[in-house]
Amino acid sequence: MSTVSNTQNISSFYGVPANPLGGKASVVALALGALAVGVALLYGRGNNQPIQYREATYDPPNNYPFETYQQVEEKVNKTNEIELTRMRSSPEKIKEMEEQNLLSPLSLYIEDEHGNTRKQEPMERLLGNGGCKSAIQLSEGKALLIPTKDTVAWPRIVEEEVQMSKFLQQIGLLGVQLQKVKVFPEKDSEHCIPAYVTDSFDHLKEKNIYIIDIKNSKSSTWVGDNKLFNSIADAEHPENWKPFIDLLIKDIAKLVHYQLPVRGDSFNVAIVGGQDGYKIRYFGFDYTKLFEKTLIPIVKERKSSQVDQGNQKQLLTKINRALSNAIKGTEKQFLTNIKQALKNAIEQVLFPEYQERWVLPREAYGIIDRLNDTYAREILKEVYVLQEAEVE
Repeated sequence: MSTVSNTQNISSFYGVPANPLGGKASVVALALGALAVGVALLYGRGNNQPIQYREATYDPPNNYPFETYQQVEEKVNKTNEIELTRMRSSPEKIKEMEEQNLLSPLSLYIEDEHGNTRKQEPMERLLGNGGCKSAIQLSEGKALLIPTKDTVAWPRIVEEEVQMSKFLQQIGLLGVQLQKVKVFPEKDSEHCIPAYVTDSFDHLKEKNIYIIDIKNSKSSTWVGDNKLFNSIADAEHPENWKPFIDLLIKDIAKLVHYQLPVRGDSFNVAIVGGQDGYKIRYFGFDYTKLFEKTLIPIVKERKSSQVDQGNQKQLLTKINRALSNAIKGTEKQFLTNIKQALKNAIEQVLFPEYQERWVLPREAYGIIDRLNDTYAREILKEVYVLQEAEVE
């Protein structure tokens, strides 16, 4: 998805054209533009623009019989038993059981949401489970998410997760890319249950995307000797983080702008490798709740404009001056969420840096505080740029 560039943001923030009038008229136009933005922000113009939401539509639960859920659940439980048996058995015992076909993987049968060819998929292993769903390793690096028990909420959960996945892609945030499917317990089964598939975290490693999953450390792929810094002493200086968090700054601004959760199960972090080295990125998934609907934000149309390169530096000076006055009325609300999001992201990154699993040492939170002191207002500026770039 294409995003509004920095220069486009600056121009749209001020409302000045790509080639403003020259001479004194240009200076006046820029000054008036800065004043207008400052006044607008000061009185909460951006802050009071409500985010609109929609509910996810989904098939009613009675389309999916309880017996079908039971049949799928039995196969999932059996798959978990097979895996545990392998873990607890000697190589000799495993070989003996394999010869008797006692450890052969069970299969489910999957169609895409449009009902195309039904494909047999062996369940290789259980990747993890939570309160209402389990993740199953399939072939070709895919993971299948299915319910851990029959629940009338499951069809809603599937649709909400899939639509939140599409929303994140639309606004340029990373997350699991989900595809809705139909799961049949047997090849000739008449009934199915809804589910979704995505790339497994192990498969994402091949794309240089490494997940830090604090909730389930077994799912994390940024493990072992993987670190961003040569030493904790290097991590103590906020300026050393800038190459790693330049994209995270924009990610957090989007979270705050669209009022997405800045804590909880859906807030996850990925380390992404590329030509510019490793980057810390937000990585969203697991938004839904068992007893509460998840509303999908609606993306508004964005203004489109350009800025003359010769005026870019002057515009940046004006935007900083306008913001220094404007944020007084709105900074508390936004900064609270910004600091919470940055804290959560850096906290997750510091666990592998310290080689800790459960508790970080006290000095780690000193690093987090210094990063918030250094970068929170920079993120705040990005939030206002996003708000002012929207068409009213």
